[in-house]
Amino acid sequence: SSSLGLFFSGEIFLGNIGMEFDIGYNLYKPFYEVDWKLNGFYWDFINEDGTVETRFVEREITSVYHLKHAILFRAGLKYYLINTNNNPKSNIFIGVHINTNLGQADFTELNVGYVHRFGRKSR
Repeated sequence: SSSLGLFFSGEIFLGNIGMEFDIGYNLYKPFYEVDWKLNGFYWDFINEDGTVETRFVEREITSVYHLKHAILFRAGLKYYLINTNNNPKSNIFIGVHINTNLGQADFTELNVGYVHRFGRKSR
């Protein structure tokens, strides 16, 4: 799955831990319609000969679909190698996040990153 979006991000630093929150708008999410329809519901029918037949019922495209398709939310934790209270110029982190569509979980994300602060050191 892939998506492209614009978002606002904020992070709260607590020593070596960072809590990150993002909210935004999906510009491009091509497979969400297929996911929406396939995650509708289904029935299992038992035929007279004892075989089981599964029938899927597609969900209709509704206003809830359009909201969930558009609004993204991401929240997670990062662990920084160097304590952020020391205002390091560079730092390395590992993180775990959950990405949602208007509150419904979409996928989880594990990441490793490098942060470099340009400009003068803050006090």
